Amino acid sequence: MTVYYVAPDLARPSGGVRTIYRHVDALNRLGLDAAVVHATRDFRCEWFEHETAVVHLPLTLSSSDTLVVPEDYAPRLGELVPGVPKVIFNQNAYRTFNGFPDPRSTSYTTCPDLLGVMVVSEDSRRYLEHCFPGLRVARVRHAIDSGVFHPDPSGRRRQVAVVPTKRPHDVTQLLAVLEARDALSGWDVIRIERMSEAEVAAVLRASYVFLSMNRADGFGLPPAEAIASGCRVIGFHGMGAREFFCAPYAVAIDDGDIIGFATAVERTLGSADLDDTTIATWGSAWITGRYSADAQEADLADAFASLQPASGPACAATLAPGALPRPRFPVVTRWEDRARRWLSERRL
Repeated sequence: MTVYYVAPDLARPSGGVRTIYRHVDALNRLGLDAAVVHATRDFRCEWFEHETAVVHLPLTLSSSDTLVVPEDYAPRLGELVPGVPKVIFNQNAYRTFNGFPDPRSTSYTTCPDLLGVMVVSEDSRRYLEHCFPGLRVARVRHAIDSGVFHPDPSGRRRQVAVVPTKRPHDVTQLLAVLEARDALSGWDVIRIERMSEAEVAAVLRASYVFLSMNRADGFGLPPAEAIASGCRVIGFHGMGAREFFCAPYAVAIDDGDIIGFATAVERTLGSADLDDTTIATWGSAWITGRYSADAQEADLADAFASLQPASGPACAATLAPGALPRPRFPVVTRWEDRARRWLSERRL
């Protein structure tokens, strides 16, 4: 038996794709054969360090194997290698119904090969269990690498970090409000975009504050990695991150409340305890302990123990090049594109 995780051929950084690689590594450590599947021959992610097993199409699977697919591939799940057991790895429950013309008829309930679903947060578990009563849903925690994401109080500068790609309009408003009040005087704002994992970690270690722009996320890794790196996090939890937005490490802002967001940032930047290295150290230990490689391995062991296929006739099917649907990614609106250009011209 081999567990095959389908991953989109994305050369740009993607936390979701990196998580797929981490799952495969963890399963192999547990003694299960597992590999990442890419459609393009010789493709593999290069923006983070790994030695993950990768295979490419065409690929022949049997009824003793398991095919794990991202939620974006779910609309065509029934067409992929019929007879082979399947698991949907849903990293963002808020995209569950994308691509389904009728929400009453989805592969979550109609695909005969579906064993169940894996999710990355309690919020996503709640979402899917509410939508599909009786569906087997297993929650598998993210693993934050403390060897990569860790504090370095001596290297911090008067710097604020933000990942602006999800909510560029809100980032534009927020920075405009702060600049109008001269609240960023003496502070640099660094935009985290198109960086390797090591580069992201270096920016976070050097920053005091991270601005969270999560929106309708299954989990939202950036603020978690920021806490692990010693940052104070302020902003939107996007639902999935509610489980770790805890004081004093994170301050949650009502979604869309730009003035509340700006007020919290201004208050934090002027706080006397911002230099308190104890909070940074405790926050990092707390979150990397909660979302550790050991915790992820335990969750994966439980998940695959519960998602066992029923015995059935032996079969074999080939997953050919071109069989995988093109994944759906959020569309960048014209306004968001203008906002990104505006940001690139600022001091970010």
